[in-house]
Amino acid sequence: MKDQQQVDRLLEHQAGIRANMDRAARLLAIGGAPDMAGLARLRWELVRLLAAYQMFKHREIFDPHIAGGSADRARTARALKVDCLALGEEVRRFVARHSSGAVESPEVYRAEALAFIARMRGHLDYERRAAAALLACDAPGRPIIPPPPGWSLRRDRPTPAG
Repeated sequence: MKDQQQVDRLLEHQAGIRANMDRAARLLAIGGAPDMAGLARLRWELVRLLAAYQMFKHREIFDPHIAGGSADRARTARALKVDCLALGEEVRRFVARHSSGAVESPEVYRAEALAFIARMRGHLDYERRAAAALLACDAPGRPIIPPPPGWSLRRDRPTPAG
């Protein structure tokens, strides 16, 4: 039951992050110059959402498996934590660059922001599958293999496409 609660919380965090990125993508899709003030607010909201998400994952999922899981689980949890920290650094660089006014033009910002959103979405999908595999692996010595794309963490509904 605890594993399902952790999965549910992971999905709640991801839903907030995805909603933020969806709002940013809509602002970026509008013709003409992007609403830079609106995008700045969304960037800082994203930083707060990702910080809470990172703390949750590390404290509730990764660290317990690193400290007390099987060798496979600990190795997987460490790898996920390293990936998470690396993505956090990418987020900090992105926010710093685009908060400093160093972007050459709205077109450059639009392209960089949309590429960043695509990477974030891909990472969230990967992390969702990997965390589900980590939490679902209750047999000692069983290898941790993330489920295939499209597999739902929630037992009661399929993962939406896209």
